[in-house]
Amino acid sequence: MLTAKASEIDRVLGLELGADDYVPSRSARAELVLRVKALLRRGATVEKQEDVLHVGELVIDIPGTRSSRRGSPSI
Repeated sequence: MLTAKASEIDRVLGLELGADDYVPSRSARAELVLRVKALLRRGATVEKQEDVLHVGELVIDIPGTRSSRRGSPSI
């Protein structure tokens, strides 16, 4: 979960509602990228092309700071 809310209660609620991780949006972009890469190392096959990660239907454009699923931009 990537969100602007960073209080402890917000993190606890996010995780209780099913988030696997909780990253306040004010965290460094590098931290978010490293967290995603760590998750992907744990079980998914990743194809890296020019800093774009492809995992199933998910595409993460690291330099462009965009992601999409099934061709639709993620929010």
